Amino acid sequence: MADTLHDIQPYTLEEFYRKAHELYLMDRNEEFVHFVLCGTHNGHQASIDVHRDRVTAAEAPTLQISRDYDSILGIDQQICVRNRPITITPVAKYEDTLKKNVHLKYSFTNATGDHTAPLHHIPNLGLSKWETHNLIRVLFPDLYGPDRQSFKLSKQEQVDFYEKGLLPTLQVLLEHRGGDLPPTYDAEMFRARLQSGKLSFTTRTLPDWQVQWFGDTLRRVLVANGVSWGANLVFLHQIRGMMNATHHFVLNAANGEAALDEFLDRIGLRLDTLLESGEWWVDVGAEVLGCTSGTLTLR
Repeated sequence: MADTLHDIQPYTLEEFYRKAHELYLMDRNEEFVHFVLCGTHNGHQASIDVHRDRVTAAEAPTLQISRDYDSILGIDQQICVRNRPITITPVAKYEDTLKKNVHLKYSFTNATGDHTAPLHHIPNLGLSKWETHNLIRVLFPDLYGPDRQSFKLSKQEQVDFYEKGLLPTLQVLLEHRGGDLPPTYDAEMFRARLQSGKLSFTTRTLPDWQVQWFGDTLRRVLVANGVSWGANLVFLHQIRGMMNATHHFVLNAANGEAALDEFLDRIGLRLDTLLESGEWWVDVGAEVLGCTSGTLTLR
């Protein structure tokens, strides 16, 4: 069913809170919840002009404003992790596939034309992890097209990716330590299946000094083995679980840059490298506290 369309009604931040308070005092609970969570009321969609309520220099001394870098998403032709080993899962776990909308789009060109697609619509699979919560996925823009209905790779595509791409790439980069990798996709699926029916996949650690060569090697090997849709693959980095790790006050601009450098350094990323290539998005949380007795907290 199509979403109901609403007329847009502009509000200042003060007007929005005043309206919400009015609904709350009148015990119109259902309307209150819809208004504060969705911004909808009486067939209108609230639109808050945050620039009209921005903090001025005169107001700054009455407020305590802090900021925090919560998570990062980044797309690049290379795996950008430095000075950290990564753990690779030869056969991807389905739960590591990007299936949900992260509200970001990626522009690219393939054989079917120019596209700007939501990230979760581009065929992809989980590849590796590093540190505690961080995940690297492989996106395959060349598999995207108007007739493609799924973000998931078919079994044959997964077989080709492993046997004609990932396996020989790891054998090159791991040298003599890559000799015991699963010889085929089906062999790993057979080995991984426990008596309970659950799957327990093997992993391989790629040492930090080899990570920088992984992307180019993988693309070259895939193309050499006839997997043309691997020629333009890119890597989606997802960094999460860092909330409150680098919170800082924002009125000093130097604090923000220093905190971002610290945030990236903790996970093996370099700001100067990220600025030079790829597309990166940082999820920033802000908290505003009033220093007077009547305190309003916005997050």
